[in-house]
Amino acid sequence: MTEYEFEYWQEVTQNSKYRWMEDAITRLNGNGMLFYTGGEEGVYMRVSPENKLTVGIYEDAFPHIGDALFKIKAEHQYDSANEAFQAVLALGGKQFLADMCSDDGVKRTFAEPEEPGFGGFEMKM
Repeated sequence: MTEYEFEYWQEVTQNSKYRWMEDAITRLNGNGMLFYTGGEEGVYMRVSPENKLTVGIYEDAFPHIGDALFKIKAEHQYDSANEAFQAVLALGGKQFLADMCSDDGVKRTFAEPEEPGFGGFEMKM
């Protein structure tokens, strides 16, 4: 992990302190959906690819949620992802929905700053 990536993940974790966040990496890797709030320690809701909803607490999410230790407090198997997500919405309530539909303030890139120019190429006109 580069310094820029580390700073990015620290910002993501900090922004989750007072709002619900989705871990897009979980979804993009085909591992279901993971929603969490609380910063380095908080609560989470996860829907597995098999439509199992687990809810619980997590700790030690440093520098990001992927490094957290999860403790399941309850789980339920649903027939479909739609049913499981409806349960997530019911559990999360209005605040969850508002957080999911608003800008979380996190910059979407952690690429290192580029040098001016075109990487050694020149444009001639």
